[in-house]
Amino acid sequence: MEKEFYEKQRFPLWMRILITVGITAILGLMLYEKDVDFTKQATFFGDYVPVIVLGFVIALFWIFNLQTIVNKDGVYVKFVPFQRKFKAFAWEDIVSSEVKKYNPLLETGGWGFKVQLNISFNKKLTTAYNISGNKCLFLHLNSGKKILIGTQKAQELDEYLKDITSVSKKRKL
Repeated sequence: MEKEFYEKQRFPLWMRILITVGITAILGLMLYEKDVDFTKQATFFGDYVPVIVLGFVIALFWIFNLQTIVNKDGVYVKFVPFQRKFKAFAWEDIVSSEVKKYNPLLETGGWGFKVQLNISFNKKLTTAYNISGNKCLFLHLNSGKKILIGTQKAQELDEYLKDITSVSKKRKL
């Protein structure tokens, strides 16, 4: 089996546009409400930092993307711009994997890249990589860690996992 599952997700276009327009409107109101006195020199922190910070936030929402690769060697995930290289999870390190429906707000506190420590502080972390939606690839690792990777192609991923599982079982026999 040479093929692999690949998915690249971004925040939905409507969300990126809404955030861009909203932040631009806030910035415009900040500049409009500011008492403009051309005799005074602009201060860096008062005049330029808000523009730079809000511009950076807008750029991040257009850059954010989640890339997932699943193949015979394992699962690879990268959340751009926070990760430069793919994080690899080899099949030997995975106890179980399933494609399932979940509640992002209740189970992971929303969308994005998150690392959560269990309340019992037994060092079993849950790491979530998700952009949008309510379907994910859920991995339970040998170490006790749990990995949640959001997907918009749940059915295709589930079929691929079934195919790769059946191939690996045939090889072991």
